[in-house]
Order: sequence, then C-alpha cells, then structure tokens
Amino acid sequence: MKKVSVWPLAVLYMLLGIAYAADRLLFTDLSTGFSQGSCWLRYAAAAAALLAMAPAVCAIPRKKQYAQGGSPWALMVLAAVCLAGASAAQLYRHGFALSIHTVHALLQLGTAVYLIRLAVWRKGGHAEAPAHSALWGIGACASLYLLVPMRFMLHQSSIVRVGNTLHLLSALAALLFATVCLRQVYLPGSVSARKLCAAGLAAFLLCSCQGAASLLVPAAGQTAEELLQGLALAVIGLLGLCMALRSVRQDQAQRQQ
Repeated sequence: MKKVSVWPLAVLYMLLGIAYAADRLLFTDLSTGFSQGSCWLRYAAAAAALLAMAPAVCAIPRKKQYAQGGSPWALMVLAAVCLAGASAAQLYRHGFALSIHTVHALLQLGTAVYLIRLAVWRKGGHAEAPAHSALWGIGACASLYLLVPMRFMLHQSSIVRVGNTLHLLSALAALLFATVCLRQVYLPGSVSARKLCAAGLAAFLLCSCQGAASLLVPAAGQTAEELLQGLALAVIGLLGLCMALRSVRQDQAQRQQ
C-alpha cells in the first residue's frame, strides 16, 4: 500500500493560514468582522481543506487503536502557561466579582494545572491516566466547554462574519480534540487512531493555522486574555498535529513489520 504522509497536508494548512491572514489584512473590516466578496468562497476553502485530510485519515485501518505514550509534554506545559496567563489577565480586567468571566478564568486555571500534571506524568514515562477518576479530566475540559458559548456571545458570530465564525469554530475544534484525547487517556483503546488523527488535523487547521492568522491580524479591541487564549489554542492545534503524525507513523511501522 502506498505510504501517506501528513506533512504535505500540514504545509497546505499553513499556506491556507497565510492566505487567511492576507484576507483579513486586505479584505476584512476588523472593527465589524465583515469581509469583501462572497463569504461562501471562504467557507468552501476551509471545507475543502478539511476534506483534504481524507486520504491520510482513511489510510489508517478503521479498527486500529491508538497506542499510548510519546505525548509532547513540552507543548502541554506551553499551553498551560498561556491558559494561566489568560486567566490572570481576565481576573485583572474583570475582578473577582461573580460573572461568567470570573468563572471561566478559574476554570482555565484548573485546565492549566491539569495540563501541567499530565505533562509531568507523561514525562515520567507513565502511560496511564494521572488520576483514577475521569471527573478530573472532565473538569479540566470545562473551560473549553464554556469558551464556545462565550465566543459566540461576545464576538457576534454569524454567517457573513467569516472571521468571527472561524474564531468560534476553532474553539469547537479544540473542544473536540480535547474530548477525544480525554477519552483515550481514561479509556485506553477506546479511541481509534483514525478518529484521533482526524480530530488532531482539524484542530491544527482551525486552531493553529487560521487561529495564528487571527493573532497576526487581530480584530479591533482584542484584549490580552483573548490573545493568550488564542496562543493556547494554537498550541493545542500543534498537539493535534503531533498526535496525527504519530497515528500515521504507528500504522506505517506496523505495516512494515
């Protein structure tokens, strides 16, 4: 069987991110989020990029399980630092009064602590979960669950506001990838390598490539916590790329044996 590589796809996604940054810079009103020209062409480009992963994903057998180990712990620590910084900036701006921003900031701190714990656990060579109960992992993902409706409410996402909609989709992609990883951590063997590869590549496209474009060409009024949240999601997207690469390499190594 012909070998399939994820790297050409990663390069394509990075080029798409550069094109999206140029589109934001030249053809988008950053104060309102409206873009010149058809919004459907932009969505079609994103959809085509997602469909382009099909050869790499489908090359992995459907029932093949993802093997534990080899997690990029350094990226976990970097994502945790960004999330902790975003929480600090959020609390500094909004204070400790009971509000959705305060709740989200505290949940982000919990996510950062869990990521650091998981990174230390993986660096120590442990393949199993760092805690016996999956409730710890579910609690760690709570900040991503809350981030999705917050981005929808605060950034006025709509079909014609392409940048705002992709901003929302990046949070959804990060949540999907985190959910798949969480299931793999606490239920080893329950997630196929194909599913993890697809979730990882989607996170890399929407969180790292298009998300980085939003950071390079920020919207008007972007705050420090939004910048750090975007950096954290971009790192999560890089984690997705690492997982996708490992899934494909595992499959190819077993085929050569």
